[in-house]
Amino acid sequence: MKELIELAAPMEVVMHMAFDAIQQAEQVASMQWLSQNHVHRILTHGGALTEDLSDTVSHLKALVKAAEQLEEPMIILPGGGVTADNIKQLHNQLGVTQFHGSRIIKLD
Repeated sequence: MKELIELAAPMEVVMHMAFDAIQQAEQVASMQWLSQNHVHRILTHGGALTEDLSDTVSHLKALVKAAEQLEEPMIILPGGGVTADNIKQLHNQLGVTQFHGSRIIKLD
């Protein structure tokens, strides 16, 4: 992964939802490594994709807080269930301004 990050420079790098496969107890340490190796964002559901996003908010909050406290702060990018109907609530709960989703914009 380190080689891919280096090859991507100067582009910003996002750790995809593979992050969610890391044991939750090891995620903060993983965030430190990612930050030290110039990863800018982590796209995460905050848990297994089988869980409703509303059930992972508390873990997402913890990740946001941990990301802000890193020597090189990172952006937590919530995804996997973000919709036009819940994005405002997620923004209020998490305080983040970036989201990932395919159903964020309503197409009338």
